[in-house]
Amino acid sequence: MLKFKMFHLPKPKKFNYTPRYFDPEKERREERRKELARERGEFIPGAGISGAFRQRLKTRRSSDKTSNFRLILIIFVLLLLTYWLLW
Repeated sequence: MLKFKMFHLPKPKKFNYTPRYFDPEKERREERRKELARERGEFIPGAGISGAFRQRLKTRRSSDKTSNFRLILIIFVLLLLTYWLLW
């Protein structure tokens, strides 16, 4: 007999991925090396990406606040000018 399922969702595919080259000791050494370099103030390629992103986001937020304030001020001045011209 024909089975009809109105809301049939397929099962998700499973992937059995196992990394070939993983050395937990090497990972710990690399992390410790990055920490020490950060403490000494050395430049590590790729290590400061998240910090740079936070700085850019902070700059963007402050510029957004400034532009929002400017927009509100212009609208207020235009409303006052319109009010003055109509009365």
